[in-house]
Amino acid sequence: MPHDKNGVLLNVGDRVSVVFTVKEIHMADDYCNTTLVIPGEHGPHNVTGTLVLNAKQTEKITGSATYPAQSK
Repeated sequence: MPHDKNGVLLNVGDRVSVVFTVKEIHMADDYCNTTLVIPGEHGPHNVTGTLVLNAKQTEKITGSATYPAQSK
């Protein structure tokens, strides 16, 4: 059965959160995009990668740890 990192059953249509670190910020006059990266310290079997989103689609987690810069 598919489950989240806490063992809670996942179903199609469920809303989930994924923690990313901001790797780059791309600013223009009418938009601001961010390049996000999944921190890779979770083990060799987990997926890592990047995602580009408009900054308005993200929400900063206040009080969270800052991850070390990822190599390019």
